[in-house]
Amino acid sequence: MSILIDFDPFSDALSFINFLCLISLVMGQY
Repeated sequence: MSILIDFDPFSDALSFINFLCLISLVMGQY
């Protein structure tokens, strides 16, 4: 069950969006 959750495309998309937000925050500081 946990393996299916790890490969969930929706969860992967959310982590990708969070990654982009993190980059934008870092770029905004410099």
